[in-house]
Amino acid sequence: MMEGFGEIMTFEETAKYLKIVPPCWDTIYKTASEGKIPAVKIEPWENRKIIIRIPYDQDLIKNVKTIPGRRWNTKEKYWEVPYEEGIISKLQNIFGENLIIDPYFDLMSLQKELSIRKYSRRTIKSYIRINRDFLLFSGKKPEEIENKDIKRYLYHVVNQRKK
Repeated sequence: MMEGFGEIMTFEETAKYLKIVPPCWDTIYKTASEGKIPAVKIEPWENRKIIIRIPYDQDLIKNVKTIPGRRWNTKEKYWEVPYEEGIISKLQNIFGENLIIDPYFDLMSLQKELSIRKYSRRTIKSYIRINRDFLLFSGKKPEEIENKDIKRYLYHVVNQRKK
């Protein structure tokens, strides 16, 4: 067993381990309330890699070990897998409803579109960052976004700048 982990982690411990912070705690509470803990979080990493963060669970570890090219980072305590087309759906098949996907993956098509339109690297990076922040704030998928979510986020941004 990994040091510091018991058989069952609280919601807060799981959220902290998966590096889920407010206002995204809703994600972990929703996942937990639906009986889907322990959760698995994937996020992008440099050099076309994906980080997989999982709480200690034998079944989850066994599932990760089925992924070709996976590697355990002993220092940072996460799994790395190479990014390839279709990896997200492959991970969804492996982990099912337990999977928490970083909003960055929803923005890859936007990034591709901006590149095709020859936007500068810096502009693309800014657009992706702002859209990712918005998706994290809303806690929704792009197709679930409504006007009220955008207004709520803009109000949040304006009030944040006043501080």
